[in-house]
Parts: sequence; C-alpha cells; structure tokens
Amino acid sequence: MLHELLEGRIERQRGLSREHLLSNVRPDGTILTSTSRRYPDYYHYLWPRDLSIAIAALVRLGEYRKAERGLRRLFELQREDGTWHQRYCLDGAPAQGNWAEPQHDQFALPTISCLAYYNATGDEGLIRELYPRIARTCEFLLKDKSPTWDVWEQVCSYHYWTIEAIIKAMEDGSRIAAVLGKAEEAARYRNEALRLIGELKNYFVRDGYITCEARGGAYRQGASVPGKGLVDASVLGAHLYFDGHHLGHPLVRRTVAVLEEAFAFYPINWNGARGKAIGRYPEDPYDGIWFTGGNPWYITTLWFAEWHYSQGDLRRGDEYLKVVLDHIPRDGHIYEQFNRVTGAPQGARDLSWSYAQFLRAVDARRGLIALR
Repeated sequence: MLHELLEGRIERQRGLSREHLLSNVRPDGTILTSTSRRYPDYYHYLWPRDLSIAIAALVRLGEYRKAERGLRRLFELQREDGTWHQRYCLDGAPAQGNWAEPQHDQFALPTISCLAYYNATGDEGLIRELYPRIARTCEFLLKDKSPTWDVWEQVCSYHYWTIEAIIKAMEDGSRIAAVLGKAEEAARYRNEALRLIGELKNYFVRDGYITCEARGGAYRQGASVPGKGLVDASVLGAHLYFDGHHLGHPLVRRTVAVLEEAFAFYPINWNGARGKAIGRYPEDPYDGIWFTGGNPWYITTLWFAEWHYSQGDLRRGDEYLKVVLDHIPRDGHIYEQFNRVTGAPQGARDLSWSYAQFLRAVDARRGLIALR
C-alpha cells in the first residue's frame, strides 16, 4: 500500500513538473529561468545554463519542436567570440547589473544540449546550421584557460563542475564535427577533452574525495563567499550531467558520503530518516532572497536520488525522492530551495532547472525499474 502511494505521488508530480516546465516555454524558444518577479526579483530572466538544461529536458520529453526553438534562441544570443552573457532579459538584451562573468560552463552547455537533440532526432540540418556557432564556442574553450566563476556564481577559480562541462562539450563538439565531416576539428576537440581528463586527478582529489576547486582553492581569484570550502554538491551533479561512466567509482562514492555528512547539521535532517535534504555547500549563506543562511535545494537533493538509482539502489533513491516530494506544495510548483528548519519552499518559484531535474531523477528511476 505504501509503495503504491509513493508511485502515485511520483507520477502525479511528474505530470505537474512537465506541465509547469512547458508553461515556462515561450513561442520564440525562450525558457524562463523562473516566474519570480519579486522575492527574489532577479530570476525572471534567461540564463544560458538553465536554458540549456531545460532544452535537454524537452528532448527527453519528446518535445522536439520546442527544443529546436530553444536551441535556435540560445545560439541567437551568442556573442561573436562564442560566449554568452551571464543572463538576458526576455527580449534578448543583456541584463543590466550582471555579475560573476565569465562562466565557462554556460559556454559549454549549449553544445552538450545540441548533441542531445541530434542523438534523439537525427536532425542533421539543424546541427549543420548551428555548427559555425558551435565551433566558435569550442575554439574559445580551447584557447581560454582563465579562471571562471562557478555554477553557483560565487567563486572565481578552476572548478570541477566547469572542467567536466568543458570536457563534455569538447567530446560532443568532436562528435558533431565528425558527423559533418570536419575531421581535423573533431580530432582537435577530442584531444583537448583527453588532455583535460588527464588533469582532473591531479588537481581535484583530496583526502579521498573530489573537491570542487583545483588544488584546494590555490587558484582562487575572487569570491562573494570568502569562507567557502571544498565540499560541494556540484561535484556529484557534474558526474551525473557530464560523466556518466564513473558514477560508481570509489572517489565518487566517497564524495557522496562526505556530502551526506556535510549537511547533517540542517535541523530538517534530524528526524532520523535515511534520505537527507542536501544543500549546495555547507557554508552557503544564500537563503533564496537574502543571505541569512543556506538551505537544501530541490536540485541537489534530486541529484542524490538520481545517483542512487544509477547505482541500482531503488530504496535509497526513493528515500531521497520522498524528501523532495514531502516539500513540494500540493499544486506541484517547485521552488529553488526549501527551508532547512521548517521545510517550507522558498526562493525562486517555478525554477525550470528544478522541474528538469525532477524529471531526470524520475527517468533514472524508471530506467532502473525496467531492468528488474
């Protein structure tokens, strides 16, 4: 009976997540990062990162026309050097007051979403049309080795998430180039991916787990959170999104254990449940509006559910998925965060990335069940 109730909750929220994500999609291909206009008032924009992740979700949903329009919109906004601004107004103008630039993962993700679209549709015409812009980005990432702001837009350094995103973009750019008969470019992009893979183990491993910054933050050039440490959920997110081949590696398993322990101080986790609410990093001050103290995020908690499903552990995955379900309002609208004491949703409402990640986690669960 309990199992049937959970199944019903999952399927109901899957349908609502699909519905709410699609409601964020505009006819011109723009996908709202969030519907929030107040508290906070800086999310009703287009972030290249969030748009790319939402496009990948549309592909998985079979919404190929919407995904195609999203890709066209995304590459229309590209700058001449193959990069993007941090965020854009909905009319395509760069937002005023942008912070934390550059963000190299935002440059890498469009190429990744482009290959995901091609793999699902076989639409060679679109990737041929977009290839000059894809190549422009790959060439930029080949040449520019400067520090970059992290996925959370709070530290300028060399980041595990970002390097993994660049590796994936180079691999996918190489595959796209090969499909189009660009053998020389395919080889150069592939070789850059291999070079970066070789560097990961030398710069990001410490005390048996994977750190979020290279060499303990030795290259840090700026931070809005100077006391931020090296334990960060984005490391697990990077493996899920960009490197699905090493999810069971001992270093990844140890990193998951370190992360679980790192968020034990949240009062919401003091109830004895095995599934935990997971934040971005333990020192996080951002509460979704101001800086009174960080909270669990739906995205990061769902990463744990997805990871456990990837390891064949349905029970543990469900324990994390249930944490998320227990803190989504009845109407199915997912926010950015839920309060670490009360569990109440807060921060950006209708965050497209939250919906995309819920759908990813449920897809991983379905895949696991299908194998049984």
